[in-house]
Amino acid sequence: MTNTLLLIAVILYFYVLPVLGLYKIFKKAGRNPWLAFIPLANTFIILRIIKKPVWWMVFLLVPGLNAILGVALIAELIKSFGKVHFLNQLGAVLFTGFYFIFLGYSGREKYYGYETGSRFERTEASEWGTMIAFVLFCAVMIRSFIFELYNIPTGSMEKTLLVGDYVYVSKLNYGARIPITPIAFPFSQNTLPFFNCKSYVEYFTLPYIRIPGWEKVKNNDIVVFNYPADNFRPVDRKENYIKRCIAIPGDSIRIVNAAVYVNNKLQALPEQSQFWYNVYTDGTYFSKEALHEIGISKSHENDAFQQLGTNELTGLTAWRAWLTKDAVKKLIKLKNVSDVRQYTEPPWEYEEGIFPDDPSLKWNIDFFGPLYVPRKGDKIQLNKRNYSLYEKAIRDYENNPTLKMKGDDYYLNGKQIHSYTFKMNYYFMMGDSRNNSEDSRFWGFVPENHIIGKPLFIWLSIDPELHWYKAIRWERMFRSV
Repeated sequence: MTNTLLLIAVILYFYVLPVLGLYKIFKKAGRNPWLAFIPLANTFIILRIIKKPVWWMVFLLVPGLNAILGVALIAELIKSFGKVHFLNQLGAVLFTGFYFIFLGYSGREKYYGYETGSRFERTEASEWGTMIAFVLFCAVMIRSFIFELYNIPTGSMEKTLLVGDYVYVSKLNYGARIPITPIAFPFSQNTLPFFNCKSYVEYFTLPYIRIPGWEKVKNNDIVVFNYPADNFRPVDRKENYIKRCIAIPGDSIRIVNAAVYVNNKLQALPEQSQFWYNVYTDGTYFSKEALHEIGISKSHENDAFQQLGTNELTGLTAWRAWLTKDAVKKLIKLKNVSDVRQYTEPPWEYEEGIFPDDPSLKWNIDFFGPLYVPRKGDKIQLNKRNYSLYEKAIRDYENNPTLKMKGDDYYLNGKQIHSYTFKMNYYFMMGDSRNNSEDSRFWGFVPENHIIGKPLFIWLSIDPELHWYKAIRWERMFRSV
């Protein structure tokens, strides 16, 4: 199915069918049926039918709450037709368009009004209990299969994404992953609040299954995924990370002097990417006005530059600063600055902790690769050169714990092998703050079963260094990622 056909199908299912159903529902309820076709107006009419305050419409502006409100409105609206049981409400939420068509166009379905219909075979206490359980269930389903709100905890993506940004992460774009540990306490990642114990059970798990999405992960997409280096938790219980996808399955990546090449093509830097720079001045620091001019926020003005020392011969003081290319251009124009040079690691000098932690490769964060990113179905010949590169993927991610190397030979399940065929696609992720990011250069590939979703926009941004209303970064709210 092409993207155009898929878009048409989505519009039909999520808008056209529900609106056509609402047209007849409004008519049965004695309301103006044509208001069903007008966004917000149809919500207003539903609120009037179910006797709820109109100010609830404010929730439509809040990501997360708007989805829960939509679920609640559907569940409450069908009570006007006497549909009060959980299965009725679940069916209406999952198949809203078809259910509304059924209620509106079926001559056998009668409109009783909200107060009458909602009391069929129900007490007020049981109604509230079922309503709370239903909304909680739907909220969990929305978080699992449609979207999730994610807080940016570190500066690895600055200044594309800032610490304190809250982003809306779509599960639909890349396809929602069926929960691998389905028995878990709702809305908790790893630990049960107040009890300091696991919030999930491991004795019942499901295999990796992904519902088809609208698109595939592409080069330079920003992606939310589970931290692959965590070997102690189930995949969907690992910490959430957010990085930029630099290389997709089938790509080859290498880094030379901090410049990234994919398939031998130099990659353009993300617009707001940052690097370490050595800044040489006459010994004086920078005024607050100068710091703000080059893009240093008020919350970081006191520690923006780290003093390295002063050269007694030249009299120049060296500072280490974390800067964008645009900030460098502004900085070099200041009177007290004599030179600005990008800092990189020594060429092809082994750095401990860099993937795959093999001294013979002599890789570091600025000189890395070449490295081929495996694609599902790829068959590679195992040898001493590539074994360390793909060992973790084969053993841990593809569940082959018996993989071993003995001399020049390789064994799996006790049998000698010469090659291996990958069962999954893999990705190479990097942060936009290239020298301040723990990413694929440290822990290697991200398997496809670790992909969570695609961040679409920032719905809230709070500066953790400030307080109250001053902390809200109004200019970043609802900005596209």
